[in-house]
Amino acid sequence: MGKKLEVYSELLDQDDLYELIKKYAEINEEQVRLKSDSDKIKSDLRIIGKDEYLAEYEISGNNPNSIIIKALSSEGNIAEFLFVPNDKYLSITDKEEYENILNIYGDESIDKISISTLNPIILKKYQNQIVNLLKNADFLEEHEHEDILKKSETYSIKKGTINRLNEYESITEAYRDLRVIDSIKSAKVFK
Repeated sequence: MGKKLEVYSELLDQDDLYELIKKYAEINEEQVRLKSDSDKIKSDLRIIGKDEYLAEYEISGNNPNSIIIKALSSEGNIAEFLFVPNDKYLSITDKEEYENILNIYGDESIDKISISTLNPIILKKYQNQIVNLLKNADFLEEHEHEDILKKSETYSIKKGTINRLNEYESITEAYRDLRVIDSIKSAKVFK
């Protein structure tokens, strides 16, 4: 990338333009600071929300779905937020982790998806014979028979698992182990 052109705009008074740019830079800096503060508070609220959600799940034995967490100040003001556990889960990419979850929670809670793709190096090498590949693979070298397909596996927690957490030894551990995605929404203050 070449050197950037620098110009002093004549479209606006220099002091007015300076103030406009300065104000924009200050607002951007404040947004970064506020975002950092917001993320920290949101993290704290998610922990509280998750603890309350799991406590309600343990007590009732059923998925309470979304719950509103409220606080009453000494002045009588109310603040609340909505905690939303989703029937979505973080990805599991490690086979050992998959097997660990499978052993603890069974195959009704986790899927293994096998994906096979053709090895592009071997395909390119034999592009003229690709039609015959499916009929007669005699032209492949011995080690290429195994390498023609590249295999990978992905793992995912099955939909609906969040509704069955009470079937496991510990709802809290299952929630953690199965990597439920949750969120905070609708924080409000009432005076």
